[in-house]
Amino acid sequence: MYKPTVLLLPLLLLLTGTVQAEIYKWVDASGKVHFTDKPVHGSEQQNSGSISTISNPEFNLRKNSMQMKYTEQSGNMYVQGRVNGIAMQFMVDTGASYVSIPPDIAKQAQINTDGAQQVMLQTANGKIEAPLIRASNIEAGGVKQRNILSVIHRFSPDGKTGLLGMSFLSNFHITIDQGRKLILLEKK
Repeated sequence: MYKPTVLLLPLLLLLTGTVQAEIYKWVDASGKVHFTDKPVHGSEQQNSGSISTISNPEFNLRKNSMQMKYTEQSGNMYVQGRVNGIAMQFMVDTGASYVSIPPDIAKQAQINTDGAQQVMLQTANGKIEAPLIRASNIEAGGVKQRNILSVIHRFSPDGKTGLLGMSFLSNFHITIDQGRKLILLEKK
């Protein structure tokens, strides 16, 4: 004669292995999207995919982390970039308060310094004054930001290299992967 508990136990073990959590999406009165594991009035169930791929752009975890490939020269890290679409090179400098854009690049990028506030900078060659502006678009190593405080200053002898300072970098948690020559950035 069968014992019902003997048959039910393997069936219950099989079922527990296939149970999945359900995620529900709902929008509040202000238009903000929310996700929950408990259905609420007006929510819709989200189908397959990991939590980082739910179709809410504000909730996509992969968009919060980025990588910048760098090259190394004399112990310094350099990334390719653009200012308002004009190509240039940046030396990564966590000791610099601002992004530094060479004057020739600023001119090509149509950055106007008329009436710009002058700020005092401490450089390797002493103190200098430089115009402080907001660069509309800065891209460094494929990572883009808008309206970044920057100074117009000739940093390098070639006049084509600028500094990627903290006005750009402070928006991220930064990890340097020297083995792969990557700067890993995670939005704060």
